[in-house]
Amino acid sequence: LTPSLVIDFDNQKTFSELNFDIPQGEYSSLLFKTYSNSNSSHNLSIRGQYKLSQGPTVDVIFELKQNNVFSLLLDNSNGTTELDKKVPATFQLFYNVKSWFSGLTTSELDNATLITYNNGLGLGNSTILINESKNVNLYNLVLDRLNSGNKAILK
Repeated sequence: LTPSLVIDFDNQKTFSELNFDIPQGEYSSLLFKTYSNSNSSHNLSIRGQYKLSQGPTVDVIFELKQNNVFSLLLDNSNGTTELDKKVPATFQLFYNVKSWFSGLTTSELDNATLITYNNGLGLGNSTILINESKNVNLYNLVLDRLNSGNKAILK
């Protein structure tokens, strides 16, 4: 399966290209899978900042360059969800980035290798780059948690 739809995730948008049919019935759980695609230099980039314990605030960039499957379980507090073919259902997909990075400790981030990263806006900034070749230990910790805390909610 090779996905052909590229989406910049934004919680304020809906994407009609993601319409699909699920057979009607009563479900106790549904598992949604989305796929990242490695046709570009990186297919997922997450940017943030971190205040070093004994230093300045630095940029943090996580780059995923490999294909990946993200699993999202239907968040169903009612026990079951009934889908009726006559009533369109809309699901919101939530990727819990906070959970992905929650496994990183202060010590690990403080001791990460810093690089000078030029963001195109002038001088380069001290940056913790986390990818397949930089800060690999942190990369593997985040990679192991990419399916942690993600969920789908019936709107």
